[in-house]
Amino acid sequence: VARRTGDLEQARQLFGDALALFAAVQNSERQLLALYHLAHLDRERGELTAAADLYEVAASLAERVGQHDVEVGAVAGAGLCRLRLGERARAQASLAKAEALVAGRDGWFPGRELQDALAVELLAAIGDGSAVAVRLTEAWHRAVAADAWAANWLLAELTPTLNRLAPAVLARLRQESISGAGDDLPRAAIDAMKP
Repeated sequence: VARRTGDLEQARQLFGDALALFAAVQNSERQLLALYHLAHLDRERGELTAAADLYEVAASLAERVGQHDVEVGAVAGAGLCRLRLGERARAQASLAKAEALVAGRDGWFPGRELQDALAVELLAAIGDGSAVAVRLTEAWHRAVAADAWAANWLLAELTPTLNRLAPAVLARLRQESISGAGDDLPRAAIDAMKP
């Protein structure tokens, strides 16, 4: 709750405490989730190098304990951080790995929005606005059918890129989101999508 309401400091403290507790009782799966959420928080706080490192540790642990969805999200999260740090080759390698993990799997799952965000950002980095529009539209519709919060996180995360390369798509998806969400869409998500 603290993370979704914007209290990132409290969320980081709570996830850090959880990580320590789960490590103490040797619960690898819960330890993984705490680590993964710490990586998200560091990325959201702009601590990209730390976040990338945490995502990479989380990806390794996820692979070891068989948490495929978390592995995809962690690999893609590391890629997003690396791209924003100017490390495009490492970001592209992360996307290739995430796409290999997703190959043959349809539908949305937690963590896929990070893979979709990374794919869109890499398309944007080469200036391919039409591919950005297609990939985002597919990703958003896949996500919104299962998790409106994740779908709208995707729009909020990509708003600067979409304003530059695909503003009509952003406007259309924002409208679809607002029209279909009723009271379920957090006001912060709507505000984050404004140009």
